[in-house]
Amino acid sequence: DFTVRVAGKYATLSEIERTRIPLANGSAIYLRDVATVTDTIKADRSLARLEGTPALGIQIVKQAQANSVKTSEKVRSELARLEKQYRGLIHFEVAQDITIFTRNSVTEVQRNVMEALFVVALVLLVFLHSMRNSLIVLVAIPISLVSTFITMALFGFSVNLMTMMSLGMVIGVLVDDSIVVLDNIHRWLRSGSDPK
Repeated sequence: DFTVRVAGKYATLSEIERTRIPLANGSAIYLRDVATVTDTIKADRSLARLEGTPALGIQIVKQAQANSVKTSEKVRSELARLEKQYRGLIHFEVAQDITIFTRNSVTEVQRNVMEALFVVALVLLVFLHSMRNSLIVLVAIPISLVSTFITMALFGFSVNLMTMMSLGMVIGVLVDDSIVVLDNIHRWLRSGSDPK
């Protein structure tokens, strides 16, 4: 084995073949005379496996202002189109999708909002004995949510995990304040104050 070191970089295979190898007697031969020079694949720098099978890993990252759920849906539809176009030759397997967590979180927040509406109405009905007060809160929360989504759309905010968590917390504050205000109104009315 001989280590060949040259100062410059090779541009073509023929340049490698023309590398001169000095001999002990003072003469020289070309590398092509003693070796077969071939162009091989690049050395692996990274390795992707999916369930133990070699795979080609592709990572798709959305732009900062893009909606991650919509981006995921568009990517998935494009992958399905490519699979259909190259049927049997190519198959895509989504190994990781962060939007699944986002979708689940949005669903959970929606469920929490519905539970909050029900519990608030029940609490107001039990403690204040007033169906009217329960209906006021049941109407106030959806109206405030709709106005919040309209404002978010006007200012270009996207519905993401942060905004949904914020909405969940604000709904809790709104519910708490509604109960306190209605309880106070009810107390003043019981003490004989003028409703106006």
